[in-house]
Amino acid sequence: MNIPIEFYDLLRNRINLSDIVSTVVSLQKRSGEYMGLCPFHTEKSPSFTINNAKRFYHCFGCNAHGDVIKFVSNVSGLSYKEAAIKLAKDYGIDLPKLNPEQAKLYEESEQIMDILELATNFFKTNLNNEVINYLTTRKITTTAIQQFNLGFAPTGRELQKFFASKSIPLMMLESAGLIVKKDNGNIYDVFRNRIIFPIKNIYNRVIGFGGRVIDDSMPKYLNSPETIVFKKSEVLYGENTALPIANKKNYVILVEGYLDVIALNMAGFQEVVATLGTAVTTTHIHKLWHMSDEIVVCLDGDNAGRQATLRLINMILPSITTDKRISFIQLPEGNDPDNIIARHHGNLFFQELLDTRRSLSEMIWDIEYGGQNFTTAEARAGLEAKLEHYSQQIKDRSLSSNYHRFFKDQLWSNLIKRQKNPLKDLSKTKNQQQNLSLLNQGHDYSETEILEHALCAILLRFPAILQHETSRNSLLHLEFSILKLKDFVEWLLTTSSVTTSLLQENIEQIVKNTGFHDTYLLLSKPNGIFSSLLEFEDKTKEVNYLLLWELLCKKYQLLLLKTEYISVLQSGSDDALKKASLYQTEILRTSQELQQLNSSFSNR
Repeated sequence: MNIPIEFYDLLRNRINLSDIVSTVVSLQKRSGEYMGLCPFHTEKSPSFTINNAKRFYHCFGCNAHGDVIKFVSNVSGLSYKEAAIKLAKDYGIDLPKLNPEQAKLYEESEQIMDILELATNFFKTNLNNEVINYLTTRKITTTAIQQFNLGFAPTGRELQKFFASKSIPLMMLESAGLIVKKDNGNIYDVFRNRIIFPIKNIYNRVIGFGGRVIDDSMPKYLNSPETIVFKKSEVLYGENTALPIANKKNYVILVEGYLDVIALNMAGFQEVVATLGTAVTTTHIHKLWHMSDEIVVCLDGDNAGRQATLRLINMILPSITTDKRISFIQLPEGNDPDNIIARHHGNLFFQELLDTRRSLSEMIWDIEYGGQNFTTAEARAGLEAKLEHYSQQIKDRSLSSNYHRFFKDQLWSNLIKRQKNPLKDLSKTKNQQQNLSLLNQGHDYSETEILEHALCAILLRFPAILQHETSRNSLLHLEFSILKLKDFVEWLLTTSSVTTSLLQENIEQIVKNTGFHDTYLLLSKPNGIFSSLLEFEDKTKEVNYLLLWELLCKKYQLLLLKTEYISVLQSGSDDALKKASLYQTEILRTSQELQQLNSSFSNR
């Protein structure tokens, strides 16, 4: 008898999976899930999990995975359909009755998927040494070839001959999207001289194919035409393998291509799916949110990828909630997940990118603010209007309000606070104030400039640093980007060598007769820009200025490392990613050292 797909969903929703599994496996409840010894392989420690809410079982030992129907099928030896009928009878659920039109559609769907399964086997048997060598150069292993059922479509009409030998008519091949009839009546295979990627639904049935050339022919990629079982706007490559892991990790990674999915799977990231060369649709998004609560978008690091990201952001904003989120992995310029994994860094580098993924609000800010100049009132007003438009698109009012507040905070931190005049409270002569005003007018201090000024400011506040051997040596190794400050530091070092008991009062008297007087005035009473770095919560405690100096030097070192890291990635050189990986390691180590220093300073 024919059973519609909707009836399978009914069984999954009505029947408690753990009730069925517990008749075969002894289960223990842990954190909302059930665990037991896997019935499909021998093991001593439980790795077989059952999640009733998400209606699937998964073994982390042998990767067995499925729903309640598949479990009954596997333990009883019944087919999937027979297992469904048995469950329905055992639970007193009436079997569905299809009208003639439904029965015809179901039967045709089953026939098409059976044909596509035969085609998959045909393509697999046509893998030759040339194709395997090509896949090897792309770092695709034999295991991955087998896991994803990769194949090859030969030239000519070999596929038609194969099905003719099985007495399957051309009309059915056309319905399955394997052949196309031209206007002149000629018939040809859709896939010729291409690597074949079978596309499966969540029930592990082949519903279509993707094909990739191994030369420079165009189009590079080709998908099956739309059929009654294959809709490109609804299907995601890899969803059959990603579903259980995405459910478990509660996030799913969205990439652009077949090879990206395979490369990430080989690196241990199985929670990955790809669109089929089409724009992401709302159907895709809701399907992904059904898998997990967070979609991690990882599109190519090129202009097309950035444009696709912006389109996706505008499409998805009305749908986000506090429970259904989206975040972004920012790939180095000109890279995709495939070449990052297969050619350069492997899983550790990608894991770092995943761990530092950007939230949607942060991504919007980066897109609209990054690398642009907002020195005029008109430019700032335009930026505010854009950010407000993003916030208003969010239907969740609480979330919309928080986006609005986040953008306001960013505007304050990046456009107002950092440009605040650090000389506001200095009480100097009229001429001095005019000179300082000219010095500071319209200046947009970068983070590097702020730290360099702060390092000089602390030297003025605690001149004894200049007499301490370790801190003096560290000062000698600092390469300031601001030439005026670099010269000022050299003057301080020279002065401190001559005057052994250098105090704030000494410096003020000596500097009056030098060319560094304006610099001294800028640094001697830092507030505004420098206050956050030189302000102490407890005014009664004696400040450990040597520890403070070390902390600021470490901050400066970390900032320079990050700047150099970005510069290396943007250089486009052949060994850029290799160098970037070394910078990543050094940045992580320096960050940990800075965290320890912060902890030491805060606990004093």
